[in-house]
Amino acid sequence: EDFLNRVTDSIDDHLSRPNFTVDDLAAEVGLSPRQLQRKLKRLTDTTPAAFIRQYRLDVAAQLLESEAGTVSEIAYEVGFGTPETFATRFKERFGCSPSAYPEPASASPSD
Repeated sequence: EDFLNRVTDSIDDHLSRPNFTVDDLAAEVGLSPRQLQRKLKRLTDTTPAAFIRQYRLDVAAQLLESEAGTVSEIAYEVGFGTPETFATRFKERFGCSPSAYPEPASASPSD
């Protein structure tokens, strides 16, 4: 959908800014914060703040998969204020720490 593309493009443009707020996003896409809230909730069943956080984490996962930097570098690159907060949120979303991501598909114990 065009609207979601505008939202994700806006987040991409400000990805490394930890202080990029829902109000900033709403202004970028030409809606009031309340209108943004309603529209995103209807389309994605999530709040704008959660959508921004999930998008940042999804980008971080892609960067980790491609080994684009250390966990700390990636945390700052995707707009988290501290690596600790990033690690906590990452584990909530993906079930493992960023340093353990991606987990090998066929992890077998060594003999």
